[in-house]
Amino acid sequence: MDNSINKKQKLIELKRIINTPVEYIPKKSDKDWIKIKKKYSILEGTIKYIITDKLIDRIQKYTNIYLSIPDIHMHKLIKKNSKNIGIIYLAMEKKSQKKYVGYTRLPLLTFIKYNIHRKIIGENNIFEKFPNIDIKNIVFRILEYIKFNEKKYLISRREQYKKKINKLSFKKKNIIKQSGGTNNNNNNINFDKRIQIYYDVMNSVKYKFKPFIGYIYLLENLKNNHKFIGGSDKELSKEKFIKKILTNIHDTELAEKLKIENLEFRLIEKFEAKSTFDFMLRIDYFKNEHNTINKGYNKQNCMEESKKLFINKLTTSIKEQLKKKFYIRIQQYIFNKKYVDNYNYNNVFGFIYMIEHKENKKKYINYAYNTTLKAIILNLYNKALADNIKHNKILKILMEEPYINFNFKIIKIKDIDDTKIDLNIETNDLINRYDTINNGYNIDYNDLKRKIMINKKMANK
Repeated sequence: MDNSINKKQKLIELKRIINTPVEYIPKKSDKDWIKIKKKYSILEGTIKYIITDKLIDRIQKYTNIYLSIPDIHMHKLIKKNSKNIGIIYLAMEKKSQKKYVGYTRLPLLTFIKYNIHRKIIGENNIFEKFPNIDIKNIVFRILEYIKFNEKKYLISRREQYKKKINKLSFKKKNIIKQSGGTNNNNNNINFDKRIQIYYDVMNSVKYKFKPFIGYIYLLENLKNNHKFIGGSDKELSKEKFIKKILTNIHDTELAEKLKIENLEFRLIEKFEAKSTFDFMLRIDYFKNEHNTINKGYNKQNCMEESKKLFINKLTTSIKEQLKKKFYIRIQQYIFNKKYVDNYNYNNVFGFIYMIEHKENKKKYINYAYNTTLKAIILNLYNKALADNIKHNKILKILMEEPYINFNFKIIKIKDIDDTKIDLNIETNDLINRYDTINNGYNIDYNDLKRKIMINKKMANK
């Protein structure tokens, strides 16, 4: 009985090591498949793996357990991909650039682990394609997923890639260092595809962002495996990186944790960023990859939208929502950087301001106290980011058009000592004069309240 329980526990451990972390695999029902001559469908892959000492150690542990169990069948341990979905992969030796194209029905990481195991026990394995080469110098990349009815199409597709093998390459920025335990189910090969949502927005902005090289670093507490991920536009030592973190955070508890002496420090990636936003999204990608917000020292993402960007499945509605939010953030950033508020606010108690569309001359008029015009516009963008736009015409238009399409100006000032001007009354007079409710961006809130009440009554009937 004891031996039976022990064997069961060992089998559970073997399955856990060989099949986790779970690698992203597209479903047959996904709409992104590209049909090729009605015979099979393909989907581009971008996941890449390198082999580390940590991964080799895990497979050595796997092999030791495997050899301790008599009459074990490997096929019962490995979880394969969905039926009729295969992977075309590229393996390359980093120094010599020697390449090999193969195919597998397994998740690529599982395939790599399985072949490390076979190498350890002396059976045929993929690494025999690279004789006398340290397997840690071999990089693997998923070239393509293929959905097929007959295996011959999987083989045929592999042969097509073999013919153009010299043109196949690895983009350094996309390589994921695989230690056998850092992947997260929420991160997958769709990173490049999903980040394209952001690039689509960037390309629609009439402003040239300056690209730069960013460095993404990881700190790890070797006792509890808690991690912190951050970035810099400069190459930093461990001491300078921690110093930078401590000067930018106001969390004393976290500061004390980051001062722990046994924090391991390493550079995760040297990233060519198109802009600050691009870099922040990449940092957030690695926070998700290492789960440093839920089980680490990071408190939040650099950008709130990242949480949705890296979920397993992005629906069309979420994609559209993200495009809008990225657009607003970028417009807010550009406005903050480019707009010069030349008004002198000394002795100013309040003012009436106007936002006017340069082409159609539609206007928005309002008043404010103890603030600046620039702060008001930035706050409008914050409200748009918070989705407070359902009945707000000015926020809707700011979400749709770049800030350079508008003029922003103060049209009436109330000094601190002025007791005669009533900004509320004068604002209403201007709204009526320019008819900005019917022919502009202002709203009749009394009318809006009536409509909401009517809708509620209709809904309750």
